Formats: sequence, C-alpha cells, structure tokens
Amino acid sequence: MLLRKPDTVLGLDFETASACDIKLGSSAYANHETTRVMCASFILAKEDEALLTADWYAGHPIPDWVREWIEQGNPVLAHNVSFEHEVIKAGRIDLPTPSLDQWYDTMAISAAANLPQSLEKLSEALGESEKDMEGNRLMRKLCRLNSKGEHVTARGKVWQPPESDIYRLMKYCRRDVEAMLEAYFLLPAMTETERKVWVADQRVNERGVYIDLDFTRSLTWMADRRQFDLRNLTHEISDSRLDQPRGVKLRLYAEDKGIKLPKKRRPDGTLTTTLDREAMDSLLATDKLPEDIRKLLLLSKESGRLTSLAKLRDLGGRTVNGRLPWQLRYHGAHTGRWSAKGLQVHNMPKDRRRNKHTELVRQQVQSKDYDSLVLTEDNILESLSLCLRGVIAAPEGYEILGADYAAIEARVLPWLAFDTATLGIFQAGRDIYVEDAKAIGSDNRQLGKVQRLALGYGMGSVKFRETALLYGIDLPPADAVRIQQQWRKNNERIVQFWKELEDGFRELINAEPGTSSPAGRCVLRRGNERIVIELPSGRRLSYWSPREEPRSQTFSYYEKDGSLQSATEQVNTLVYFAPSHKGMGIETTYRGKLAENVTQAVARDLLAEALVRLDNHPTYRPVLHVHDAIAAEVAEGEGDIGEFCDIITVLPNWATGLPVSADGYRASYFKG
Repeated sequence: MLLRKPDTVLGLDFETASACDIKLGSSAYANHETTRVMCASFILAKEDEALLTADWYAGHPIPDWVREWIEQGNPVLAHNVSFEHEVIKAGRIDLPTPSLDQWYDTMAISAAANLPQSLEKLSEALGESEKDMEGNRLMRKLCRLNSKGEHVTARGKVWQPPESDIYRLMKYCRRDVEAMLEAYFLLPAMTETERKVWVADQRVNERGVYIDLDFTRSLTWMADRRQFDLRNLTHEISDSRLDQPRGVKLRLYAEDKGIKLPKKRRPDGTLTTTLDREAMDSLLATDKLPEDIRKLLLLSKESGRLTSLAKLRDLGGRTVNGRLPWQLRYHGAHTGRWSAKGLQVHNMPKDRRRNKHTELVRQQVQSKDYDSLVLTEDNILESLSLCLRGVIAAPEGYEILGADYAAIEARVLPWLAFDTATLGIFQAGRDIYVEDAKAIGSDNRQLGKVQRLALGYGMGSVKFRETALLYGIDLPPADAVRIQQQWRKNNERIVQFWKELEDGFRELINAEPGTSSPAGRCVLRRGNERIVIELPSGRRLSYWSPREEPRSQTFSYYEKDGSLQSATEQVNTLVYFAPSHKGMGIETTYRGKLAENVTQAVARDLLAEALVRLDNHPTYRPVLHVHDAIAAEVAEGEGDIGEFCDIITVLPNWATGLPVSADGYRASYFKG
C-alpha cells in the first residue's frame, strides 16, 4: 500500500474582505465584484523547518519564489482548498492558478483520519498551539465591506481600519499557515488511491452542477402559495386560534382539546409531551382522533417539507455562470462517504416514482398551475419537495446520464463476511428480498427487504418491529422475535462477522502497537493512539484512544405473551474519540455498528474508484454523486446507459467476487 504526502510543500492562506456573504459559497464569494485579498502568508516548509517565508500585503508584488514554485507544478497546501483555489482563479490575487492535482488539503487529510475538520479543533486534537482567537475576532471585523467596497461595522457604519489592524491581521494569517503546516506533517498520509479519489472529487466539485433557475423560481412560487394556503386553512380549522400548523401553540391546542400526547425523554432524563413526526404518526393511526386535530396534524406533517424547499431561496446568488460548484464535502462521514453543503443534495427526498405522474407535477410547476396541482395531489408540499432534485439540470445541448448501485449494502456485507450462500443468490440473478421472505415462510417481498436492510447490523426484535411499521408492515411481537432469530440462523456467517469485529476490537484495546486481528475480509490493527480497521481497498477507518468503559444500558425486549419489557444492565461498552462540535468527543460502538461502518465504507470505495475511472472521461463528465448514485453530463445523443453502468461497476482488484450491478437513466434533469 503506497502512501502519498510530499515532504516539501508551500503553505498559504489569504485574509479577504467582501460585501458577499461567504455562506453563498467560495465560488460566488470569490467572483463577487467587491471581494479583495487584504494580506496573505506564504511558507515553504519541509518537516518542521520553514525554508522560505513571505508576508504579502495588498498592493505589493508577489515574491518571485512563490510564483515559480506554483508555476513549476509543485505541491501547494491550504486548509479547505476550494476557497484559496477560487480566490486565485477569480484573479483576486496575482498568482498563477495551481492545477487541482497540485493542491493538498489539511481539512481533507484530517477528515480521512477521523479528526476535526476545523483548523482550530484539529490543532487542539493534535496537541499543537491554540488558534489566535484575538486575530480571529479582528478578521471577522475586517472582512465586512459594503457594496461600494468600504469597510463597515456589523451595523453598517463605514470605517477605515488603521495600518496596525492590517499588521495584526497578517500575524493571525501567518499563525494559521504555521498551524496548518504543523498539522500536515503530523497527520497520517492518504493512500495513493485515496489521493486520486480526492483529486477527482475536486474536479467534480469545481465543475459543479447546472441549475435550472426558471424551474427553481417556479418551484419557490408554488411552495410560497401553498404556505399561504396552509396558514389560512389552519386559521379556519382552529377557529382563529392558530396561524400555522406547528410549534408549541399546536401542542397546547391539542392538549386543550383533551388529546393525550405521546411523551419523549429529554437529555436530562425528564419526560415531556411531544408532537414530533413519530408522535403525529402515532396519533393519526388512532380511530378516535377529533377531526379538527386530524386535519391540523396532516397540515403540520405537510408543512415540515417547507424546510427543504427553503433551500431554493438564495440559489441564484450561489451560482456562477449558471452553475453551482463545491456542493460535496469530501469524507463528510467517518466511513469516508461524502456529505453535502449549500443546496444539501444528500438530503433531498428521492422521487422513486420516476413515471408519468412525476412529469405531470413538473409540468404543473413549470407553468405555475397551482390549481391543477391541488386537484391532483393529496400532499402538495411533499409533491413539490419530490421535484427538488429537478432544479439540477442539464445545460442546453446536454443531458443527464445517471446510475446507482443496486442494493449495494446488501451485496457488500455478505461479501465481507465470506457468506457464499447469500452471494450465490446475487450471482444467480435471484431477488434477495424474495429469498429472504421465503426463508421465513413468507411471500411478502417487502418483508424480505425489511429483514435484509434492518437485521444486517444486529438490530433487536423490538427495533425491527418498529422499522417494519415504517414500511407498512405491522408484525405481532411474537413474529418479530421469530423472524429476527430466524434471520440470524439463516445468516450465520454475517453474525460471525459481527463477532469477529467486536472481539478483535476488544482484544486490541490493550494490545501492543502492530498487533492485528482479522475479521472477514478486513483486518483490525493496533496503532500507537488508535485502532484502525483496514478495508479490502487498503483504506483505513480510525478509532482514536479506544477503551472499554462500564456503562448502564437499557434493553427492550418482548415477553412470550407479547408484552414489551425493559431491563438495565452494566455493560463493558466500547468507546473511542471522534470529531464533535467541541473538537473530539466520546463515541460508542458495538459489533453491529462496526459492521455497518465497514460495509458502508466499502460501498463508498466502489463509488470513489468509479469517480477516478470517470475522471477526464471524454464522454461522461461527472457532476454529482449522492449516496450510491453518480450523475454525469453528456452531449445530447451521446453516451450509453449500459456503457455508463459498465464503467461504474468495474471491480477493482481488491473486490474480486463482489456481485455489483447498477441501474441507469437518461433525462434532462437529475433524478438521483
């Protein structure tokens, strides 16, 4: 396994000011007419030694050695590369634009090691010097400009910063570069393959997605119209007591009507009444709910979709030349999967209908035919939210060609566990969900699907029954217990894989560095400060400062008579440190969670290597990937769905025997 980290790099950081809100994204910010660089720090370093340093102020020439280093294609380091890259590319500082494969990013490297992505929190986690908070406050004060390019206070008052403030800002900028370099030389390197994945990811992010702004405006208009109607309906149903169908007022209204609301436990252990989504579903399932309460709860559930639709409001301001770049956050999850920012494409509801009905709703949105939408749809905002992905479209002369991996986790888990019987079902082309249903004496494919998705990571019978309810299957408690136990008997290799992961983790806690323990196709290894799980790809998942900690845990279970019971026991719980909003916080894990981690990580590695294969492909330009799906732009009439699926399902050398397949589509907009 080759590791990739140059021993000499140019670290740089810019301090900027603008009338543009950085929350609109680095590209929109960098391209705003008022954006300017006030000062910059450059340090050429090798290990802990600074070879050359330079402080630069606006209006002065860039040092020749900085320019020459970049022009020669040498490594350049930043923390959150998208910002510096876009600032240089937009011409806000007189520097040659580094190619994306020149850049190295401490944010990305720390994320891959399961460490904080904030430079301040990363420095703390690594035991380095703390961030300059006084300088940070000054930076926030100096970064605000008005539309004329003048410095303004938080209240909009024009002011002129003294030279001493700019000099102090430079000290802050230089300290950030020093902290970044310290972190860079301490962090574990990426593998050669993972470095290629990151570069391919940067190209996808820089390219961005094309946004259909006309459709976006129409969708926003329809959502606003429905929100207006929801308020009027709520006012009418509640006899003018409520203005909107949510919040504390709705809960109090229901209690005044004599409704016994479900309770949930607060973090401090006390119980309080609730009207969250689960509580509303529970109440709506009863037969004796007053009609006004029923209507209000339905309106409340519908209004919950407003949050996702609100993302559209500033979308025009985020785009540059019609495109929305930098929407994917590399290694956003511990497993290595991406998360989203900005438009939050990962959180958009997926329209699984993909039929004429979907197209009808799109046509109604495009023509702003609200009255027809009300006639054809029961839940207006849900139907509108299912159109959200459609704001991502193909520009004129192009089409979207997309594909997603079929039942990928259901395939990866038995492959990791050497479960040849289950793999044989996939290899024979049989439906795994039908087979799972048959194995418990049922012909209900949906029940088979729930088993495969819910029970693969160690779920108990109580939670399994609750999960089945979400799929519309109401199991008697005795059946939930029987099915859960039978599934484990039918999938002994997977159950054994859970055990190997947990037993290996426990054994390595007090083991000497270098000790290893196999678990299926993975290997757990003890490092100096962490346990890593080495995946078949060679990539590693990190669990920092692991230990066992006695904790009280409450377990729910069903008695033979079907009654729900609970018991509290002292359990030696596996804990480790992971990134949190405070820096590094304690996380717990167990056999099922470890199995879920590695399964999702391997599924991610398959998609990641597909991105590398598509990088700079002459026909397919990848512009987006969401969970287990990839979308590319192709010229109209070019490309082939089958060929695209073949490209993304090529098995890497490490994945021999993994039965992967994909389903694709061609459309004028992104379907997921």
